[in-house]
Amino acid sequence: MKSPVVQAPVSLLLAPELTASAKLIWMVFQLHAHSGPVGSALLESRSGLSRPTVLKAFAQLAAARRYSAPSATDRTPADARATVPRPASSSTPA
Repeated sequence: MKSPVVQAPVSLLLAPELTASAKLIWMVFQLHAHSGPVGSALLESRSGLSRPTVLKAFAQLAAARRYSAPSATDRTPADARATVPRPASSSTPA
């Protein structure tokens, strides 16, 4: 069985404004984004980080423009409780 791989941009890994927790959350999110809505509970359990740390990490990622928040029209009733936004497109500036 093949292990999942995340290709993280070097600019993300070297970004001084992001903590190691923010970089980890970005990678965990990338691993699970293809399987549907990713909530903070999933990110907490997969990363081993606390909820406040996960939320702070997303605040840092937002400030660094490393993801785009879903709009209300992007959400379905099934994922309406998902609290964590999806990653930004790969065209994010370095």
